[in-house]
Amino acid sequence: MTFSSCKIESCNKKSIFFTDYCLEHTDKKEELIKEIHKFIETNKTIKGYNFSFVPLDNIDLSKKNISFSIFSYCTMRNVNLSKAYMISTFFDFANLENTNFTKSFIQFSIFGGANLKCTNFFEANVNFSNFLGAEIEKANFKNTDISYSRFIGCNTNNTSFYNCNLKKAFFQEAIFDNVSLKTSNCQDAIMINCEGKNCKIEDYML
Repeated sequence: MTFSSCKIESCNKKSIFFTDYCLEHTDKKEELIKEIHKFIETNKTIKGYNFSFVPLDNIDLSKKNISFSIFSYCTMRNVNLSKAYMISTFFDFANLENTNFTKSFIQFSIFGGANLKCTNFFEANVNFSNFLGAEIEKANFKNTDISYSRFIGCNTNNTSFYNCNLKKAFFQEAIFDNVSLKTSNCQDAIMINCEGKNCKIEDYML
């Protein structure tokens, strides 16, 4: 998907949701935000839209297809994304604290720099996705397929990767505790400069 630039010449942001401007340069912001919330609430397919910087706390996106949409820098705390479907969806630098991705299908998506503290990915499919520099402390990836995803420079303290598919998952400078990786196929993961808290990373390797 391609998105047009904001019509303000000095602005390098992309225009958002049915406007010619970014959120900062849009007139009647509150009305536009209400319109966006109504659109999300009343549509099951939300593909190819730019919602950058829009506040979306507590909204329900469960079972919706949000592929090819941009949620960069959005506040999305306590959002329900369970059983949602997303391919090439952007959440970079979004605040996703306490958000629920349970049993969602996620591929080729970006979570770089996002706040994922206390976020739940239980039994999700999260493949070929990027978590570069994300804050993932106290998150739950139990029973999740995270094959081919990249976790580089993340804070993974107190995060569970219990019983995950780690095939070609790439971890660099991650922190694991003595229950983080139990019953996961760690031998199929790539781990560089990772740290064990109250355990040794080698204990997971076959």
